[in-house]
Amino acid sequence: MLDASVFVGHWAFSNAPATSVATLIGILQAAAIDGAAFAPIEAVMAPEPMAANRRLFAEMATGLGSFVGVALPIVNPSLPGWEGDFAVCMESGGAMVRGIKIVPNYHNYTLDNPSVAALARQCAMQGIALCIQVRMEDERSHHPLMKVPAVAPAAVAEFAGCHDSLPMLVCGAYMSELAAYRAYANVSAELSFVESGWLLRDALGFLGGDRVLLGTHAPLNMAAAGAAKPSSDELDSDTYTRISRRNFERIFALN
Repeated sequence: MLDASVFVGHWAFSNAPATSVATLIGILQAAAIDGAAFAPIEAVMAPEPMAANRRLFAEMATGLGSFVGVALPIVNPSLPGWEGDFAVCMESGGAMVRGIKIVPNYHNYTLDNPSVAALARQCAMQGIALCIQVRMEDERSHHPLMKVPAVAPAAVAEFAGCHDSLPMLVCGAYMSELAAYRAYANVSAELSFVESGWLLRDALGFLGGDRVLLGTHAPLNMAAAGAAKPSSDELDSDTYTRISRRNFERIFALN
């Protein structure tokens, strides 16, 4: 199995220690996951994201072993000089970088900002995906002095329609939000926050087997719980393989 959304580092609202690439690989392998897309969680709250991105690249360069790993550095396109940050990520991360992750709600910009469109064009030119983290935590668990609304599904859908040739991965969506992406073939979603009594039946009903990916949101969410989702309903072997592996390989251009 390949995990489309995990984080390295320390989350400001957790008492848990910082999670290294090596530690996170151990957690994921214990859940039968043998590859993942890593993002630097400290870039979400830092004044600028590049220090966390550089730490991620350094750890991944020496700590993956046989584990399949792609890097999703976080870029803040609302900052002056973000174009330079993007260029450094592509140069420093090299072939590890198979997508860029953005967190518009925590970095306080909207998807209709012209710089986000420019970032999308840069991703398309480089042949990499754009990953939109719509929430970091269930809103009910936010710090009482820092309530951060999720990125609205309608805003993501409108943005996707303007960049319909760019592969986009929505990270952290709820089940109720998936319907907003149904008409946008370039938008896929990972399952870390997707829940229902009929999880796969409902998720596949919205997006189909080619646009749903395994995602755990580890270490903030339990890796084992996310890893169990592709087995939470009866699936034919082809659909199971697409959700648990092949869609990851396609979106991050590993084939």
